[in-house]
Parts: sequence; structure tokens; C-alpha cells
Amino acid sequence: MWISPLVYPKMFKVFGRHFHKRAKDLLSQYGIEDKNLIVGAAFARSPYYASLLPGNRYIVFSCNWFSLLVAADNNADIVAYKRLIGHEYGHIHCWNRQQFPETDKFCCAKVEEVYADFYGCVSLLNGSREHLVLGLRRIVELRHKDRFWKDTGDVTHPTFEQRIFYAEHFDWSPELVSSIIRDAKITTTREQVEGIFFSFPALPSLH
Repeated sequence: MWISPLVYPKMFKVFGRHFHKRAKDLLSQYGIEDKNLIVGAAFARSPYYASLLPGNRYIVFSCNWFSLLVAADNNADIVAYKRLIGHEYGHIHCWNRQQFPETDKFCCAKVEEVYADFYGCVSLLNGSREHLVLGLRRIVELRHKDRFWKDTGDVTHPTFEQRIFYAEHFDWSPELVSSIIRDAKITTTREQVEGIFFSFPALPSLH
């Protein structure tokens, strides 16, 4: 794990003198490998974030997550963080867009976002549908700390309301892919839906 020097004062405040080791130990406590992680500064408009960096190897997340985890008095914060990191690992896991069929690129991007949610659930939340939904709902609560944030989604991301619905009602399946595409108001054939579905690595059902 690499920690940006910009957040050393924040990390010292949270963990004390040996903040690098203590942060690493905290991640280990929650079963998260730290070798591909970078701790960065929080933004005023996005204090709780994570993102896959160009090159598809490293995940950067805001130092505010550590403050939240250290002070966590409920399971929702831990679940939300694990879902967040698992989601970004999901993007790494399926990063072979050469396999994607020749269809609307925004359609594939929205499907990939939901795939990453399900991958994160399987990899870090023991495949628990309840925990996936809990983690998504907690992320929404944290995002609402920015009073200007609205759950509008964009051309490559479904809304969180949609993602929670998918988590509650589907497994990773052609039916889920079809629902995502339909909600994106994109017209495809059954063959195209199956082509998109099979371009992603398989995932087990949630429980």
C-alpha cells in the first residue's frame, strides 16, 4: 500500500506515529490485501471515493475511509468499504474489452459497473446479497454528505437506485444484463445480450 504524503497529517491523526503499519493491519483484519491500494486525499465534493487508476492495476481511495473504519460502530461502514474495494477489483478482473461484442460502448460500460458490484460481493462479502445491498445503501448515505450530490447516474453508470434493485432481484445472468440494457433505453437482440453476458467471467449466484 502506498500512502500519499499529502495525507500523512490525516493518517497520523487517525492512527498515530506508525500509521502505515496500523492502516495495513486494519485492512488485514477485514481480509483485504493492500498491495494494489493507494491512499489519497479526500475531495470536498467527494470525501468517500475509490477509483481504478489508468493501467488497471492500482486502486486509489480517500483517506476518509480509514477514519470511518476506525470509528465504525456498526457493520454497515465495514461492509460499504469492502464492497467499494471489491467493486474496483471487479473492474480489474473483467478488463478485457477486446472480448466485448460490437455494440453500444455505453451499454457495455453500464453492465460492467453492475458486474463489478456482483464481483465485489462474491470476492469480499462472501456472496451475501444482504451485505451487497447494505453496502450500496451505505455508500448512498455517505455520498449524501455532499448536499449537491444527486443519484442521477450517467452515460456509463447506472443510478444507485437501479444498482440496489439489481442486487436485490438478480444474480449475474443474461436476465440481469437484459434489465440493465432495458433501463439504459438501449435496444438489443437476445443474441447481443448473451454476447455481452458471456464476454464477462462467470460468477456464482448470491445467497
